[in-house]
Amino acid sequence: MKRNSGQVYSELYWKYPEEPAIGVYYLRKPQLLLRDLDLIKTAVVKEFTSFHDNIFSTGLENDLFLSFNPFMAKGERWKTLRSLHTKALTTNKIKGMYPLMVDVCQEMKEYVNQNLGTPIEAKYFSGQYTADSVACCVFGLKTNSFADPGAESTKLSKQLSKRESSLSVMIASLMPRIASLLRIRFISKEVTDFFIKVVEDIYEYRKQNNVTRNDFLQTFLDDYITSETPKYTLEEIAAYTMTFFIDGYETSSSLMAFTLYILGLYPKIQERVREEITEVSHIDYETIHDLKYLDAVINETLRLYPPELLLTRQCTQDILLKSGDRTYPVTKGMSIAIPIYSIFRDSQYYPEPTVFDPSRFYEKPLPPSFFPFGLGPRACSGSTFALTQIKLALVYLLENFKVIPRDADAAMPELNPRNTIVIVPPGGLWIKFENIISE
Repeated sequence: MKRNSGQVYSELYWKYPEEPAIGVYYLRKPQLLLRDLDLIKTAVVKEFTSFHDNIFSTGLENDLFLSFNPFMAKGERWKTLRSLHTKALTTNKIKGMYPLMVDVCQEMKEYVNQNLGTPIEAKYFSGQYTADSVACCVFGLKTNSFADPGAESTKLSKQLSKRESSLSVMIASLMPRIASLLRIRFISKEVTDFFIKVVEDIYEYRKQNNVTRNDFLQTFLDDYITSETPKYTLEEIAAYTMTFFIDGYETSSSLMAFTLYILGLYPKIQERVREEITEVSHIDYETIHDLKYLDAVINETLRLYPPELLLTRQCTQDILLKSGDRTYPVTKGMSIAIPIYSIFRDSQYYPEPTVFDPSRFYEKPLPPSFFPFGLGPRACSGSTFALTQIKLALVYLLENFKVIPRDADAAMPELNPRNTIVIVPPGGLWIKFENIISE
């Protein structure tokens, strides 16, 4: 029986319920699985200097595009990329992108109007929305994948779904030295060439027509166009913008899909969200983030279906971790694992953990046991952007339509046992939209 990493580590988590940490092996190397929340916070926040790198390695010298992903980067390179990511995603810049998201929501609304009562796979549908939204906010591409299956945003997302063979990916991820020798890439040359051409075409168009846009790409093009010695080449700019496209597309579409599907299963909760939305006189950036019950619904969805099932860090200098009278020596090169999926479903922190109950988060401070976007300095810097586009989409959909499950016997979904990144079940999340007025 196949299981994803969240499920594998969950077995270990529950096997020793009284232990603050458990010694395990990861690829024949010792690893410390952390269970105690204080110990987790100590490792990834207080002692960040000893655990500042992710465990994954990819032979980055063979893969320019992956080397620009803050998730994969290490040491000083991570600091530089993290700073760039943070500066490009300030509140003011996301507010500037908000009108672009609104335009995509209008197109999504029109598509739903034309497909009322038609079964829709929520992950694919949400992917159409996030692909259009991110393509617009990152590259300034005005596309409509709802009306045009051949839209540029669809091409971008399809390119990202392409992978080298499973063996190549495994070698690149887990055996970087061998990957370097064999010049194996995690992201294929076909994909990287495609994104480089997109950025080159946009650059040429904007330069020739003296056009500037309020998008992610413009942040880098401003320096490239005006500086005699640009900080980054066009290839590096393409690499960096592609990593943002990946982060904004995949994670957001999964969260949006799970939320829509679950709201279909719980019509009373859906109606309460709708009532909260209708009480707002004007929808804008500030008001969508003030919808407290919608926020609680999204947080409860994140608890049950977190974008990261397992968080790992590599030890970069010897350290002695302590929990009560227990001590855990961690040497350089070892790793620690934080089982997010298991913690989020632990009855110690969440009574009746398999029950969908937004009241856990409604008008309450987030508990220390809840960290869906990571912890410490390496926590996801794009969470505000992701939540903004998701909340806006849900507001547009729920104020106009009722969401229902396609199947009469629909139940809470199980995680995809074959994939840790794409956690939506292989059979999909099927829903239908109905017009509220017809009730």
